[in-house]
Amino acid sequence: MSQSFEIAFDEWRIDDVTLAVLPVDRATRVPVRSGVKAYLWDIVEKRELPPRLIHNHSGYFVLINQEPDADYTIRIEPEAAGYRGPVEIAVNPHRDGMRQIAPLERRPDRPFDEGTTLVRGDVIRFKVAGDPDTRVPVADVTVSVPAADPADPPPFWTTTDSRGVFALALQLPPPNAGEAPRPVAVTLRFQEGAGPPLDVTRSLTDGRTHVFADPIDIDGDPADQPDFAP
Repeated sequence: MSQSFEIAFDEWRIDDVTLAVLPVDRATRVPVRSGVKAYLWDIVEKRELPPRLIHNHSGYFVLINQEPDADYTIRIEPEAAGYRGPVEIAVNPHRDGMRQIAPLERRPDRPFDEGTTLVRGDVIRFKVAGDPDTRVPVADVTVSVPAADPADPPPFWTTTDSRGVFALALQLPPPNAGEAPRPVAVTLRFQEGAGPPLDVTRSLTDGRTHVFADPIDIDGDPADQPDFAP
């Protein structure tokens, strides 16, 4: 004897991705998959908002099932991974795109991969001109390699920390096959806010770490700035 009966299936749940934010190392563009937290953020109340972001295995922080044509602020806290933060990103997925890259600035005290072309140093100013006892560190100075077209953003840049210290990672044209790396003249631009830039040109060698022997004087003459330590 046969019988028939209905089988009830749960309806499949399909989530819509509203926004996906990927933190990456600004120098290498490699995703930073651990040590980073991210929240939907209320910039007025300075607090986390629901819903929580989903952190997937690819490193993306994903916001689902929300209105795409709306303004969101994502707060990224990367300090535990060795990056400066917090970082806040304002985005409208409908206008700006669903996938967003969040470049993270590596702290100067964090190690860099072997073979990275690197410039290290610190930036100061004198409260009394020329008096070494009055020099103070200058934070938030942008240190960059200017773009060939002044209208373009710099391809490589970083900022000084609260101690005035910086570590700028950059890429030089690689040597020809079978040839040793040759020094390349590179202009390093130091700029505090909207103040006048200080341009210092030095020779860099691919894959090496270059350390200024003395601090950069942000108010000084470009011709009087230090060379690299031996």
